[in-house]
Amino acid sequence: MVDADVAVIGCGPAGLLSAHACTRAGLRVDIYSDRPEQSPMALGVSLQGAIPDITHRLPDALMLFKKVGDGRTYSKKVYGYVRPTSWDRYKVGQQGGWYLAPAYDALWALYGERVQKRKVTAHGARRLVKDYRLVINTAPAWALCDGDHFFEQTDIYLVDGAPPEVETNSVLYNGREQDAWYRAQDLWGHRVTEYAQPPGAVNGKVRKGFKVVQTDCDCHPEILRNGRYGMWKPGILLHEAFERAREAAEAVT
Repeated sequence: MVDADVAVIGCGPAGLLSAHACTRAGLRVDIYSDRPEQSPMALGVSLQGAIPDITHRLPDALMLFKKVGDGRTYSKKVYGYVRPTSWDRYKVGQQGGWYLAPAYDALWALYGERVQKRKVTAHGARRLVKDYRLVINTAPAWALCDGDHFFEQTDIYLVDGAPPEVETNSVLYNGREQDAWYRAQDLWGHRVTEYAQPPGAVNGKVRKGFKVVQTDCDCHPEILRNGRYGMWKPGILLHEAFERAREAAEAVT
């Protein structure tokens, strides 16, 4: 038998934000990960909402969001076809932001010792549901998939540096057909440009990753999927993982 109330799968920012929300609600939390160590952070990543006891109440900086071109072209550049994107979510203008890196460091200092090495499979997830009052998954959703479901994703190439038109503390969405890149930013001292295809000869280091797109997986409805990877859904903001976990924790207290 376990002596905790909540099992959180995954120890990235979404996982530790979930653990933090549950702990603040008075619940005891176990955290499981097949890699019990801090996740590497992409440069210049932001929180767009304050986290109690972790960040300052006021933003670390005001971020300027700008757009050029049109949203349909932007979507085609990112995904290869027209679908909803963060272009539609963000309005042009300034918005407050908090630097993720120190927030994740603070979360790890609080909860890192609770992370246990354990690879949770679909079978293991069913056991967790029996043992805990609440189970939250922030690891990639396919890891818990019980069936023959698809998990669509698209490649992303991150290049150190940004075009001259990108201002300090800004994010530029690019819906111009003539440019290969689709988004660039200068945040927290880091300039980064995003491409959907290998950028070829560029100045700056190139790192390959991926964006989640969509899935038809409906396995384990009793488990709260949280964070972009746990939900396998684009456009999920990190601070929303804290809010979703808080609501779920309050529901079981």
